[in-house]
Amino acid sequence: MSVKKLILNRRLFLKCSLSGASTLVGLPFLESIQGNKAFAQNLNNSTPLRFVCMYHPNGVIQKKHGNNENGWAYFPDRSSETNFNLANCNLKALNDKGLRDQLTIIRGINTNGSGNAHMVGISNFLTGSAIPNDDIRKHRISFETHFGNVFAKNLPIKSMFMAGNPELDRPKEGSKYNNNLKNALSFSNDGSLRKPQMDQKSIFDQLFKGIGQTETESVISKRDQLKLSVLDTVSEARDALNRRINSSDRKVLDNYYTRIRELEKKLNVQFNQAPTGQACQVNQNAFRSIRNHNPNNRISDLTNVVDNAIELMVLAFACDRVRSFSFMFGGEAAGCEYSHIGVNRHFHNTLSHTNANNNSGNIQLHRRVDRYHVQKIGELAEKLGGIREANGESILHNSAIVSGSGLATGYNHSRSNIPFIVLGRAGGGIRGGRFLQLSGGNSNVAKFYSSLLRAYGASDTKFGDNGNGSTYQL
Repeated sequence: MSVKKLILNRRLFLKCSLSGASTLVGLPFLESIQGNKAFAQNLNNSTPLRFVCMYHPNGVIQKKHGNNENGWAYFPDRSSETNFNLANCNLKALNDKGLRDQLTIIRGINTNGSGNAHMVGISNFLTGSAIPNDDIRKHRISFETHFGNVFAKNLPIKSMFMAGNPELDRPKEGSKYNNNLKNALSFSNDGSLRKPQMDQKSIFDQLFKGIGQTETESVISKRDQLKLSVLDTVSEARDALNRRINSSDRKVLDNYYTRIRELEKKLNVQFNQAPTGQACQVNQNAFRSIRNHNPNNRISDLTNVVDNAIELMVLAFACDRVRSFSFMFGGEAAGCEYSHIGVNRHFHNTLSHTNANNNSGNIQLHRRVDRYHVQKIGELAEKLGGIREANGESILHNSAIVSGSGLATGYNHSRSNIPFIVLGRAGGGIRGGRFLQLSGGNSNVAKFYSSLLRAYGASDTKFGDNGNGSTYQL
């Protein structure tokens, strides 16, 4: 077995060759290595920027019915741009996590267009342009794809699209209402619809893989045969690196390795592929509650799928394997339930179609789902905020997490004032701690993404329907 370190794409990697197959494990920023001349030259004095979209379907409850959580609205009460109260709204979890200064709330964005409201809303959310009709099979490039092209030019994986509930992979053939445009969040360079990646074990292997596709398949097969963890295959390189770094960096690496191994264990158990090697024993009691998730079946408990997706994004950002993600909790108008939070009713047909002017039991359950989405978005931001970068800031500071829905409210299928929040500072271009109220020409999605490109420092801010690239200050 030969082991060596590699410097690729502005990040340090550990590489191991195992019987001709390669494993490549990316590493987080290490202060001890920053002084390494080759590594410093490779960084080019630039810190990677990141983007995440966390999309939730069917709109939110915007009407307030009281000051307890059963009556909270999505948007907070607002006196001014910087004076707003998060304590009595469904964004409260972000305040509880200390994320207020990283938060930008935007009210007044609309997803315009004619046709099925669900399809128009979701297709507009990341492209800044609504699909012209329900039968179209090509649209425009989505923002996370565009972001990867601009800010991850040298990375082999420029962006990834993941999802929570697998039902969105199984649209009913021949039915317009249930066609795959209900999942039309992400589009490729040529405007074709991207299919979300659902198999999280395969995503893990894709992120921690060999340099070439042949090597990747070989090393995964070899590792499975030997019942090895991906970290076992680079153990010698890990030991060699530990001798070169300071105690602070060793703690960073220990935490990073632990998170990789724990996620790998969870995914192996969920897909009935638990390793048995001494270095990767699985404590079955610790993982007894994990569902053996079949990517082809609808699930009502999103706990592990969403938590795993969050951890995959955090680890991928930490080692700079991917810089742009889009994730959808479920497809528009899909049959998702949220049994893990006590919601055992059809989210679309039952909850979102209930008139929100009355604070019925269904509406209170809808508010609970809204809070769950916010809680998970906050967990992603919190984890990214705990990882330091070469510029001394956190990954969250160097990122923008955009979250919302293509619909404003589900019962009337309104697309005016859709829920729209941003967490992070885009490397310093976003002020944070603000509640923006937009109107007029600023109310379209495309102008927001042009403004976000400006915040990231891009020279070309044209995007979607905003052909002149005009912007406003985020």
